[in-house]
Amino acid sequence: MSGSLGDRPLSAAAAVVRNPLSVIALFVLLVETIATVTLVQVSDRDVIAIPLAWFVVLFPLLIASLFFVTLWRKHECLYSPMEYRSDEAFLSAMDDRLERVEVRQEAADLNPQTTDEEQSLRVVDRLVALNDIRAAVKVGRTFLEAGQHDIAVRIFSHIIEKIPLTHGDRYNALANLGYAQIGLARYEDAISSLNDCLSLIGERNGFPWHFLALAYAHFRLSKSARDAHHKQFQKNLDLAKKHRRYSENRRFFMKLYPDMAEHL
Repeated sequence: MSGSLGDRPLSAAAAVVRNPLSVIALFVLLVETIATVTLVQVSDRDVIAIPLAWFVVLFPLLIASLFFVTLWRKHECLYSPMEYRSDEAFLSAMDDRLERVEVRQEAADLNPQTTDEEQSLRVVDRLVALNDIRAAVKVGRTFLEAGQHDIAVRIFSHIIEKIPLTHGDRYNALANLGYAQIGLARYEDAISSLNDCLSLIGERNGFPWHFLALAYAHFRLSKSARDAHHKQFQKNLDLAKKHRRYSENRRFFMKLYPDMAEHL
């Protein structure tokens, strides 16, 4: 890296710990050394030795797993300023991070009572440009939770139009679009959005709130106990109830869907 940082000679210690990877490696080495020495000293005491032995074995695996997750999702965090080719490259990377923080803060400050739709869409566009789709969806959620379902529908639809069909967070925008459409009593549209959501993640990966939203839309469209909508209502209700997270959220679901509380 050119400039004052890159031109200074590094001491031996500074050369070793000049990036986060070196610090992590030293930390793991120190912990493993202390644990191993301690294990030798208490090898005749099973109450201490057995858990400590498991720690010596599993701790490096945990660190390795966290390292690869970080490498996959936030690899830029593993580099120090001196590892960039130039000061300009480092400042450019920092600008990207600062812009992401700035836009997220702007999104968090949006008030559905005072913020107009155009301003919200500008924030959404900036988040989409930064590939921060989850934060963009949260903007729509702000309006959804405030009961402004029409604006929420337009924001979620806008996000879906902007991101690729294969984007990993597309399902989240589709699910929330379905919830907002239910709020507008557009049940046919909600069924379509929620089915698209489940087709992306697979029925086995669906959560109880996905199935219950679908069940509720079919429930409101059902005219008799034998029509197709009633059958789909029962199917999705059963799928929701079988999910391991259903029971812990049951009271919330009863408040969310009071019309079919007796079925929950």
